[in-house]
Amino acid sequence: MKKLLLLALLIPACGIKKENNSHQEPNSAPIVSENVLKPIEVKKIDFPIKVLKNKQDGWVEVGMILDKNGYVKQARVIKSSPKGVFDQCIKRSILRWRFELPVQFDETLEYSYLVEINLD
Repeated sequence: MKKLLLLALLIPACGIKKENNSHQEPNSAPIVSENVLKPIEVKKIDFPIKVLKNKQDGWVEVGMILDKNGYVKQARVIKSSPKGVFDQCIKRSILRWRFELPVQFDETLEYSYLVEINLD
């Protein structure tokens, strides 16, 4: 029987808010990593068949904007390994997740979150 282990952890993106400058992506928000995000509603991840067959492991760091109810409004892949393998399926799934809001929540900030995948 195949077993899916999904481990999601908060990781520091940089610990410093980005400055507003011309090199910043349009519609990007400052990244915040001081607050711990706890998922309270996690939806199933639909992995590609090839990934399931090969029992491939990896991780995806996602930058997210949350709404006042803890739902993910926007998500983007910051980094991943192996690059590009899990990006789309994690992004599609995390857009349906809900998080417990940090004490000092701010809708204008982007929160960094790491999803680790172990398909053994």
